[in-house]
Amino acid sequence: DKTYNSKKYKSWDQNCELMFEQNLSWKDVEMIKQEFCQDIPLIIKGIMTGEDAILAVDAGADVIMVSNHGGRQLDGCLSAIDALPEVVHAV
Repeated sequence: DKTYNSKKYKSWDQNCELMFEQNLSWKDVEMIKQEFCQDIPLIIKGIMTGEDAILAVDAGADVIMVSNHGGRQLDGCLSAIDALPEVVHAV
């Protein structure tokens, strides 16, 4: 239950905790937007759910990129093209 795909994609959960920073929050994104991206677009890469797309936009993202960061290397990881419809519908 540690990541959003843990129930459906066991291999994602097993590898995600080891490979990605777990301490960042949407508050950090808000701070980055306010402090460093006032004159340039803030681009968030790695959005895989509609919920995260909404949170990214709410935090100040100007652009979101649907991507699993090369996750095709992980067995069972959701592909970006499969995540795209949910993200588009959300935002």
